[in-house]
Amino acid sequence: MSDYLIWLIVALVILGCEMMLGTIYLLAFSAGALAACISALFGLSLTSQFTIAAIVIVPTKQKESKHFLKSLVLNTSLLELSLNLLIKSPQWFIL
Repeated sequence: MSDYLIWLIVALVILGCEMMLGTIYLLAFSAGALAACISALFGLSLTSQFTIAAIVIVPTKQKESKHFLKSLVLNTSLLELSLNLLIKSPQWFIL
């Protein structure tokens, strides 16, 4: 079986898992496998294919991590704000 077909199957399997999970965490690995598939179409060596996959995966994962941390900080800030409002305004609990 050709290298590009193996990479394409790997990319599609990872993308399918990503769709079942409903997150964006595996999307970088799928993009890396797709980039390796394209490099295999051009006839690059297996080492080059893995290198290109890693070059695509690492920056994408770093962007996802920064986005995750920003959303985590934002959600924590909103939670703290909500708790402060509840503590300062106990009359909200009166039914």
